[in-house]
Amino acid sequence: MKSNNLTNKEIISIGIIGIVTFIISLFTVKAYQVAQFARGSTWNTGGPGSFLPWPREPGHLMIITEMNPIDAFINQLIIETGLLAILSFLLWCIFLFSLYRIIKVYLDKSNDSKD
Repeated sequence: MKSNNLTNKEIISIGIIGIVTFIISLFTVKAYQVAQFARGSTWNTGGPGSFLPWPREPGHLMIITEMNPIDAFINQLIIETGLLAILSFLLWCIFLFSLYRIIKVYLDKSNDSKD
C-alpha cells in the first residue's frame, strides 16, 4: 500500500510542471496571435515574424515574405493542426491533477491528526 506522504522531489516536480505549464500557455496564446499574420509558409506582412525563441509578429509592410523552414514547420504542423493547444491543455490537466493530489494528501493528513 502506498503511503500518502509526498516527497520533496514530488513537490518540486509539481512546481516545475506548474511553471512549464504557465510558460507553454503564454507561448501558445502569443503563437496563435502571431499565426494570424501567417498563411501556409508565408507571412502576410513583412519583415518576417518568428515563432522562436518567443513568437513575434512580422512588420507592417504590405508584402508577402517567406517563413524560414522552422517557422513554417511550427505554423503548419503544430499551430494549424491545433497540436500546440492540445499540448497546453494536457499540461494543465496534469498540473491540476497534481495539485489535487497535494491537496488531498494534506487534507488526509489533517483529518488523521484530528482522530
